[in-house]
Amino acid sequence: MRPVFNAHTIQNSDLAFSTKMATQTINRKFEDLKVFSPLFLDYINSDPKLASFVSGFPNMESIKNQIELKKNSYGLNQRQILVKRLSAQYGKIGLSPKQSENLELLKKENTFSVSCGHQLNIAGGPVYVAYKILSVIKLAESLSKQFTDYQFVPIHWMATEDHDLEEISSFSFFSNKIEVSIPQQGAVGKMQTEGISDQLKKIKDFPEWMEAVYTKGENLTEATRLWIQSVFGSMGLLTIDGDDMELKGSFSDSQLEELSNPWVETKVAENSDSLLKLGYKPQINPRKINLFYLEKDRRIRLEESDGKIQTIDEQFIWEKSEAIKFFKESPEKLSPNVALRPLYSQVLLPDVAFVGGPAEISYWLQLKKVFEYKNVPFPILFPRYSGLYIPLAQSKKMEKIGLQTSDIFLEIKDIKKNILPMEWERPLLERVYSDLILVAQKIDATLEPLVRGELARMEKSVDGLEKRIIKATEQKNEVLINQINGLIGKLFPNGNLQERTESWISFLATNKNWINEVYEVIDPFNFSFSVIKEMD
Repeated sequence: MRPVFNAHTIQNSDLAFSTKMATQTINRKFEDLKVFSPLFLDYINSDPKLASFVSGFPNMESIKNQIELKKNSYGLNQRQILVKRLSAQYGKIGLSPKQSENLELLKKENTFSVSCGHQLNIAGGPVYVAYKILSVIKLAESLSKQFTDYQFVPIHWMATEDHDLEEISSFSFFSNKIEVSIPQQGAVGKMQTEGISDQLKKIKDFPEWMEAVYTKGENLTEATRLWIQSVFGSMGLLTIDGDDMELKGSFSDSQLEELSNPWVETKVAENSDSLLKLGYKPQINPRKINLFYLEKDRRIRLEESDGKIQTIDEQFIWEKSEAIKFFKESPEKLSPNVALRPLYSQVLLPDVAFVGGPAEISYWLQLKKVFEYKNVPFPILFPRYSGLYIPLAQSKKMEKIGLQTSDIFLEIKDIKKNILPMEWERPLLERVYSDLILVAQKIDATLEPLVRGELARMEKSVDGLEKRIIKATEQKNEVLINQINGLIGKLFPNGNLQERTESWISFLATNKNWINEVYEVIDPFNFSFSVIKEMD
């Protein structure tokens, strides 16, 4: 039986199942939206010129090969450490039955994982965070059905060590930008949650269950695990925090080598240069040393200067041999950056696939040489689900003003042309032009240039006339124009994709089955942009 969202796992809330709403789904090619990078588009289309940057393209045959690679490289000791630390990290909140089953499965050599990762966004983050998690769960389910001799467990990697607080502390709730003040420094996962709940309580209609996690969780790591557990725990998703002494210890050799003989920058550069030659722009630019020094309220970059290792503020300076000794004894004080963290995750997890968004897929394509250097299988990269969700209220407005689903992807001027009641049709005039040219050709071929020249002058006059007619029509239909502008503004906030701006809890707050409805639509092997439209 497929895993489903169980609203009752969210305690102290009024969240409960509602009657399942009818929906309509259409798919669009990613290329049609003209917002995705050429590198991402070529990858999802399995362009052969990208074959050397991956272990395989996202398909069943690649997964089959990846299973063998991971089976031969991921040892029993790694499994034992992973299960031990996952069990410990869930000690405070416990596991759902499906999670307990998945944790037991991870002990077995025929079990592999599918993972994704994200920052600790306050209140859950943008819609695409939920899409990413649901994509991982659905892919794990699909693979378990396809490869019956194996089991696949969905895992979410919490980026607890990131220190970009500004990026995670704001969100959009019902199109209103909310900014949460967290006057702290260092890795975000270690930041205390005191005061966050009080700020969220002031937001009109904000879900009580989400506000409550910032009271129950002492820091952002605990609070994030709580909301993930509340919504996705019953679906079997396991969440891991890499900021863990024992887990860091299992990755210590790679980090210490980066200190003693920096290697990541060179390996990434090999892939980046090759991508540049193919006309693609690299997403990340690694540093000489791709590590941070991590303390409770500090995450500060390490660099090499005059043969020594130091923090960039020079507060800590070590001889290289001293640094190696210090961090070997305290591996938890090292934190990998974006160029090294993917390797860290794949050393820890029995992954066969990683699910990411367009930007993530693009920068992972710079990293295969990093994996090859450490003899770690490079996972198959799957794009997360991407789409637009049209709630019932907006769906009704579309129907009222005659806006088709296909219309919403047009330029606003073209939408207006399609909907506004025009008093004339230019194509009729263009047919008259064509008829005049044909008549001229039949009478005297030498007349054709003269007729075309005259028509060109008329065309300019018609252009001006058309603009005046359109302007007058818009003035006459001001209410309809405002409705169109308002609706498109809701669907594409500030001209951006909804999934990148609006928070997913906005949809869950008004439609208790939103998680299930999206989950049903997701097909991990269908690489297109979906529109889910609620219907009466």
